[in-house]
Amino acid sequence: MPAAAPSSWKRLTLAFGNAVLWYPTALKPIKGDASSVSAAEYDGKGNILADLNAMPRQGPETVGAWPAFRVQRLRAESAVSVRVVAQASNLPFCGGRGSCVLDDYVTRIGHHRYSEIVCFVEGRRAASVIVAAAPQSDWTSVSGELQRVTSHTRHGDNQAGNRPQTDHDAESCRHPSFAAWAL
Repeated sequence: MPAAAPSSWKRLTLAFGNAVLWYPTALKPIKGDASSVSAAEYDGKGNILADLNAMPRQGPETVGAWPAFRVQRLRAESAVSVRVVAQASNLPFCGGRGSCVLDDYVTRIGHHRYSEIVCFVEGRRAASVIVAAAPQSDWTSVSGELQRVTSHTRHGDNQAGNRPQTDHDAESCRHPSFAAWAL
């Protein structure tokens, strides 16, 4: 049976309740776009170790076209190169079904190298995006935790953002399995 987010985790909720981002206490909320919520972890020098972001649908995203849409958007906005490592569609999420892409990219400014899991999830009345990114050099050490965060984010129709309280609630809150991706 799928498990709820760990009880020690904290949450950030999008303004209109489109998504609830549960995150470990090592990460701290940070300022982002007005329509998004974000949390990050930094090392002692101020460098990002992990970065999380949840936002409502921003445009013509669809579950079926998500991987191609994400790569195109990344190239247009901030990356000089993008490499898709894995992708999956029609995944179960708490509050909807979605598609995810795992990619590596290099930023235009500073030529920083990042890896990320980015998922687009549609619920009955709303859709949202979750981004979980880290420097490529740190990806191996943080990817497991970022996968957990991505899979426990609640999307779409759960405006309250509560953890499942009963076995029935937990069963109806399915989480995608990244194991099949061979990450």
